[in-house]
Amino acid sequence: MARADLLLDIVRAGARGDQLLFRKSLEALVAEERAKQHHVLADRLASHLQHNGSSGYAPTPVRRNGPPTKVFR
Repeated sequence: MARADLLLDIVRAGARGDQLLFRKSLEALVAEERAKQHHVLADRLASHLQHNGSSGYAPTPVRRNGPPTKVFR
């Protein structure tokens, strides 16, 4: 299991929208899992470092206030 401090850093980064902290924490988590020979998990985690082909993590803003938005196609 991953160290609690890395998981907390990832959650903190997500809550703040801190892309640099997210990336550094996720890279450390990937390295830790590879060292434990957990290659499948490490690969799955690492895939989130290249979100939609970009080199950084770009979270989608979530709007929680107000009525739901209708989507027309």
